[in-house]
Amino acid sequence: MTLTNLIILKASLLIIAFLGLPNQAWSQQNQPIQIEADQLDSQDAKGVTRYTGQVVVTQGETIITGDQVELIHPGRQLNTLTASGNPATFAHYDPLQQTKINGHAQTIIYYAKERKIHLIGNAFLAQQDSHKIQGPRLVYDLNSQTLKAGSTDQQIGRVRMTIEPPSQED
Repeated sequence: MTLTNLIILKASLLIIAFLGLPNQAWSQQNQPIQIEADQLDSQDAKGVTRYTGQVVVTQGETIITGDQVELIHPGRQLNTLTASGNPATFAHYDPLQQTKINGHAQTIIYYAKERKIHLIGNAFLAQQDSHKIQGPRLVYDLNSQTLKAGSTDQQIGRVRMTIEPPSQED
């Protein structure tokens, strides 16, 4: 196996590892969502609610934080959840696999109908004690279990992956 093929194989394994964990993170969508914030501005008739000040959103083993979180929920159905901050953060613990995934970006958007997660602006995801991926924009599609990374209109940059070698115990 050539060095190029080995790198491609390891990159593929890293993407597969990332694809599995976020899918489980958002499969908890039937659990209640708890939100804590310093302030709330709800316009129920418009289906818009904004939380500001050290906002913490918890659903099952998933936690999203930000300086501001906006929910778009026409007809009381969640359409999008947008967390922004410096940075907004994402954390998920999978008790079955006993693994944790952390991420951050300037903006994290969850599109409920499309089941897509966008991390925008200095986006970063890391699997506990393992692989890391970063770039201007990371987009994960829960339905097709695909991950795309690249630049945004506001931030041009390269995608970087760190693939850790297996430990001696693996």
